[in-house]
Amino acid sequence: MAKEYSTDPSATNGGDYGYITASDTVDQAWVNALFKLPLNGMTGVMLGSDGTYRIGKVTDIVPAQTNPNYQKTIEQAGVSISAYRLAVRYDLLFNKLQTAITKQATTGDPEQVHAWEIEVATVDSQGNPVTGPEVKASHILFSPKGDPNNASSIPASDPSWAAAEKKAQAAADTLRAITDPAKRAAAFAQMAKTESNDTTSGANGGDLGWFTQGAMVPQFSAPLFTGTHTPDEIIGPVKTQYGYHVILFVASRPGPSQRVAQIQKELAAPGASFSAIAKANSDATDAVAGGDMGWVAPLQLDPSIENILFGLKVGQVSAPHETTGGIFLYEITQKEKRAIDSSQLTTLQGAAFTNWYSQQKAKANIWQSPDIAAATPPAS
Repeated sequence: MAKEYSTDPSATNGGDYGYITASDTVDQAWVNALFKLPLNGMTGVMLGSDGTYRIGKVTDIVPAQTNPNYQKTIEQAGVSISAYRLAVRYDLLFNKLQTAITKQATTGDPEQVHAWEIEVATVDSQGNPVTGPEVKASHILFSPKGDPNNASSIPASDPSWAAAEKKAQAAADTLRAITDPAKRAAAFAQMAKTESNDTTSGANGGDLGWFTQGAMVPQFSAPLFTGTHTPDEIIGPVKTQYGYHVILFVASRPGPSQRVAQIQKELAAPGASFSAIAKANSDATDAVAGGDMGWVAPLQLDPSIENILFGLKVGQVSAPHETTGGIFLYEITQKEKRAIDSSQLTTLQGAAFTNWYSQQKAKANIWQSPDIAAATPPAS
C-alpha cells in the first residue's frame, strides 16, 4: 500500500521510516500517537501541522538503553564527557526552543497585515550597483562570421565585417520604415529571435532589460545615454568589438534615489493607487500583481520588514527602507486576526525561529573579551 500510494521518500521501501525516538520532529502529534501504540499497532489517518496526511504502523519497539562503547568513543576522541554532555544539553534545549517558537508562530489566529510593496532596485541583473540613470533597450547583433565571441580577433579588413554591417543596415532600414511604434517593436522582437547573433538576448526578442551607462561597452552606451530619444526608436547600426548592433530604445529613468522621490510624490497625490503605481514602477517580482505581498503574520518576514509593516496604520505608506539590493516602500490595506494559511505555514516552519532569534540577538549586548580573543587555544 505504501509503495502504491505514499508520497514520502520511504515509499520505495514499503513505507519503512526507520527507528525514531519520541523527540522526532516530523510531526509531534503523529509521533505521540505512535508511541502510545503496541507492537503492530496502527494510527488512524492524521493531518499534520505541515498539511500532510499520515498513517503510521509500529513494526518494532526497542527499549531505551545505553551504548556501552559510546562513552569510550568520546573519550578516545579527546573530548571530556562533561563537555560533551553540556553540548548535547544545549542541542536539546535549542531543539525544544525551536519547536516551541515555531508552534507558537503557526497556531491560533495571530494579528496579520495585508501588505503591498514597491521596490526600486539598487543593483542590476549582474549584481552591479546602480547609482545613476538607466536605459531599457533591446538589440539585434550582426557579428562577422556570425561569431560574437571571436569577432575582436577578426581583422577589420576582413570582408565578414562589411557583410555584417550591410545586414545590420538593412535591418535598421526595414525597421525604421515601420511607422507604427508598437508594430515596429513587435517586428524588432521577431527579427531578434531569428537573426541576432546574441542568441541569449535574441531568445527574448533582444531584450537587455534596464542597465546603467557603465554596464555596457562605451560604443554601445554612448548613443543611448546622450541626446533625446523616443520610445521604440531605432538607433544604429552601432559598431563594437562584437559586431554591429541595431538598437531599440525603450525607455529611460533616473537613478534609484530620484526614482524613489518621484514615486513618493505620485503616492502622495489625492486618490493615488499604491498597486497601480507599483505595477508601473516596481522592480519586485510581484509588480505584475500590483506589489501584493499577501497576508503577513508575525515572524514570517525578516524583522526589519516586519517591524515596518506592523508599525503602519491601514492605508499608510512607509518611509523608504533600504536593503543591500533595493529601496522599498510598503503599504498595508488590512489588519486583522486570522488563521495561518497553507503557504504561510510552509514559510513559518522554515523561517519563524530564525526571525525570532535575530530579534532576540539584536536586543543583546554581545561582546568578546580582548584577552580571550588574543589567546591561542590549546591544540586539544
